[in-house]
Amino acid sequence: MVLVKRTQEDILLKIVFGVIILIPVTYYLFIYFRYIIHQPIKGHDILNYAIVGKMLYQQKSLEPVWVENFSKNGYLYKIKMAPSFSLFFTLEQMVSRLFHLKSDFYFKSISTYYGFLILMLQFYWVSKKSKWLAILSSIALISGLGFYLKFFFPHVDTLRIYFVMLSFICLAFAIKDQHYFTSIFLGIVSGFATYTHRIGIGIASINILIYFVMMPQALKGRLFRMSVVIFFTIAMGGIHYILDLFLGTGMWLKLKVM
Repeated sequence: MVLVKRTQEDILLKIVFGVIILIPVTYYLFIYFRYIIHQPIKGHDILNYAIVGKMLYQQKSLEPVWVENFSKNGYLYKIKMAPSFSLFFTLEQMVSRLFHLKSDFYFKSISTYYGFLILMLQFYWVSKKSKWLAILSSIALISGLGFYLKFFFPHVDTLRIYFVMLSFICLAFAIKDQHYFTSIFLGIVSGFATYTHRIGIGIASINILIYFVMMPQALKGRLFRMSVVIFFTIAMGGIHYILDLFLGTGMWLKLKVM
């Protein structure tokens, strides 16, 4: 009887979870293909990234990233965002040209894609405590107007939040599990968080500091593990900030545009 009850509960849980996922996904896809895909990219950060990415594609050069106030095509700006994040848009333009298409699908979908990843990440970890609690927490998250609207308006907030969340989870694993892989993975994810925005530099620095302090090892071991995390953080996301200091404007270091 107990086994039958558990089986029924599992089936009910899967049905409820399936409905919770299916309804918003179906609704979003309808809105996306009916309205969003036909609208131009608009907003603050996402529009600037797209403009710079298109300039990189048109100029076939990194000059728009490294040169302050690149105005050869009439776009005057002082960029203080992640210097090369716009290359995602450039890459999409290059791939689209191979198939004779015009596409900005990635930047129009990035907010939704990582929004769903945030939901999945939250559900996965909360479900370790209770699957019903995980469903309730997912409903609570998506019912928030701010989070809900992120599914429909192109932005990079969900991308940044996702990698910050994932970096904190990796930090906990790296402290608990002393395997070298966890240190490497912490560095990789912290690097991704750094790549998406300069705020990620602060997040990565906090992760490294906490990792060094909480690691149950001797000083030599701590320094080595911390060096591993720093190396992969720089390699996977921090390198363009360093290059920007020597080859570009270094504007991302300034608190405001002068």
